[in-house]
Amino acid sequence: MQPPPTGPRTTPGAVTAVRVLLIVGGAVGVLLGLLMVLGLAFMPMAAEMPEAREAFEREGVDTGAITGHLALGAAQSLVYGVLALVLAFLIGRPSPGVFWAAAVFLALAALYALGSMLMMGGVVLWMVALLFNLAVLVPLLLRDSRAHHGVGS
Repeated sequence: MQPPPTGPRTTPGAVTAVRVLLIVGGAVGVLLGLLMVLGLAFMPMAAEMPEAREAFEREGVDTGAITGHLALGAAQSLVYGVLALVLAFLIGRPSPGVFWAAAVFLALAALYALGSMLMMGGVVLWMVALLFNLAVLVPLLLRDSRAHHGVGS
């Protein structure tokens, strides 16, 4: 058996990769959510424009349904983005709680993307979300990352 290392503890590359990917995913989620909030803010104004109202009627578009979809999309994007950013800043800490919080979050996000892909369509969009969450989850589950957080063997 080797003695435990002395000196400052270094963060494994897998944990750094997870942190970077969570920051990227969180930033994209927050920006996408804010873009949808902006769409929500301008929807009433667009619905009152004569040209837009004619186009909506001609295409059979229900502005209430669009507003609902924008609100749901904004909420899920903002929640994902904020949680991913919080976990990104905590993931470097060697804590089993942080490890399990990130693992459960990423697994649930991947399952949500899979379910959405199967039930709602938009296969390409949800496939990207599914693959991204799996790409973050895999390095988190590697031996170096688990050892850093004091989880498993």
